Order: sequence, then C-alpha cells, then structure tokens
Amino acid sequence: EPIPFDSIKTKQKIVQILVPTDGHCLFSSLCTVLSSMGKVTVEDLRRQAADSHRKSKTINRIGLFYESNKNFEKYCCDIENTDTWGGELEINAIAELYGILICVVDVNSEKSCINVTKFPSNGASFEKCCYIILNRCHYQPLCLCVEDNSNYEAAIFSSNDRKVEELLYEFISETFPNYKFGSCNNKTDADVLVQQPGERCRYII
Repeated sequence: EPIPFDSIKTKQKIVQILVPTDGHCLFSSLCTVLSSMGKVTVEDLRRQAADSHRKSKTINRIGLFYESNKNFEKYCCDIENTDTWGGELEINAIAELYGILICVVDVNSEKSCINVTKFPSNGASFEKCCYIILNRCHYQPLCLCVEDNSNYEAAIFSSNDRKVEELLYEFISETFPNYKFGSCNNKTDADVLVQQPGERCRYII
C-alpha cells in the first residue's frame, strides 16, 4: 500500500539508490520500487513489458523501426531476453500493468535543465506513484530515507501526497543547484512516433 508521508518518521529526505550500469538499470530501478508490492525480478519486468508491447494496439511500429533499426518482434525479443536498454515504452507498459504512476526525473546535463514526466499520461486516477531518475543515460530509483539511515523507508507513495513532492523538489534543488526546471527535450520525429508522451510537471523556482 502507498505510505502517507505523515505516517513516516520525521527528518526524511529523497535519495538515489544505486543500481548497476549493466543495461538493466531501468528494470533494476523499478524492481527496487515495486518490491514492496510483491516479489518481482528484472526478468519478470522485461518479459511483462515485451508481452505488453506485443498486445498493444497503439505502438507505432514504423516509428519504432526507424528509432531502433529493428523490426517489431526483434525489438520485443531483445527487450525480453537481452540487456537492451529500456526506455519510455517500457516505463509506460510497466506503469499500466502495475497500476502505478511512474514519475521520471529526466536530467539533461547538456542544457542544465530537468523535466519530471509522469507515465502513463492517462494515469491521473492512479492512487499510487513512484519516482525514478534518468541522468546520463542511467536510471536509478528515488526513495524516502531517514537521515543517516542507509535503509530506505518507502518507494511507493500516494499520488496526491504533496509533501513527498516537496521533498522531491528539495532533492532536485540540492543535487542540481544550477539546473533549470521545465521543458528541455528536443525530440526527433522518430522519437515522437515511438514514445507515448507522458504528462510533464513543471517545477518553478
């Protein structure tokens, strides 16, 4: 169950949990987050995402080919069986499968700016949410910890928990003090065709 902020000890902060840079970082990050809902492995998430793609009626397969240079079944097989990097398509699929809003803190180091994007874009009714960060092509989970405690206390929250959002804002401001918040992605036509857009949350300093 999502943990309400007020039920957790004081002196909390949002921290990044380290995961290996081995091609599985997205799925490892989501395993860390989803483990509180039940046992789940990287292999589980890869298989579930690939199966979801195969059943999807909305993925633009032509756009996917131009983006990945793979036919559709090859793309799905690689997601399921190799260390191929996961991305927005996989985040969207896993969010819908688990009924959880996945909020991605996307750090653009070239432009020194940050977006926070929610998946799926139609997930406003989802009661649970979680946070992961994408920085220099590497995903890591964001969890709630008590200061000076190496063990995280929560990774899934109520979607309407504004105090957790405030802690996220503090984490971003402290970790990336010279970065701006807002839209900073220049997507190609292929990106637009392949990726299902999420809802962008704009933080204003």
